[in-house]
Amino acid sequence: MRALPHELAFGALLALTFGRLVAAQGLSGLALLFLALLAAAAAVTRLGENRARLVFYAVMVQALFYVIRSAVDAIHPPREDALFESADLLLLGFNPNLALERASFPLLSDILSFFYLFSFLPYLAFAFVSYFRGERETFTRFCSGLFTVYALGFLGYTLWPAVGPYAAMADRFQAPLAGGPFALAHHAFVVRGTNGIDAFPSLHCALTSFVLAFDAARAPRRFRLMLAPVILLWIATVYLRYHYVVDVAAGFGIAAAGLWIALRPGTPRVPATATAFPAKP
Repeated sequence: MRALPHELAFGALLALTFGRLVAAQGLSGLALLFLALLAAAAAVTRLGENRARLVFYAVMVQALFYVIRSAVDAIHPPREDALFESADLLLLGFNPNLALERASFPLLSDILSFFYLFSFLPYLAFAFVSYFRGERETFTRFCSGLFTVYALGFLGYTLWPAVGPYAAMADRFQAPLAGGPFALAHHAFVVRGTNGIDAFPSLHCALTSFVLAFDAARAPRRFRLMLAPVILLWIATVYLRYHYVVDVAAGFGIAAAGLWIALRPGTPRVPATATAFPAKP
């Protein structure tokens, strides 16, 4: 059975990580876990019921987000935050995270924290369910692009792991970010939820820009509704000290790759079955 683009991307990611783990620590339990994930992905490609074949990766990315931290600790323990700080300085001539400290105040922090939280997972989940309920080809294209973006993002985590300015540059800021009650609660939530290596590239920017662009082509009303909230999310990634500017730029780059895969002519389609997808009214 012909593999979809995101299946090839995740297969390459899992195989590469398995090989690097074997090189670093032999055939360990962690290496075998990645081999098992690779085997499961291959089985779903060959044998999975059509809808499950696509939905499988919605589960895969949630599990892999946390498992991949253990792999990175084994194959690339140093963090690359200094590299990305230097890249921002080279690109812009100043440190944007430090510069934005002068513009911070509690109400702005609360507003941007709100959009950082609610313009990401809720938007992705709503778009996923909406396309799932629609035409089979559109949903297949959406998943092919979306999960390719995830695979490229996770690859970036393994090659250039970084925690982000809020931790790596904590001693460089004059004070913790000025935040109101929502911003402070949101920051605590983010710190508990991070895997500690997820700065480069910014998947907040990559995934939302992919979905936004796909919506511009296939769901223009939702695109118009979400455009401003998503732009505020992009601003928040740097203002809230979670990402460097180069993380954001890299996120836009992999989103463009995912969009090209999703919209190009000839993207492979999951074969149809009579019950694979609900009929469109």
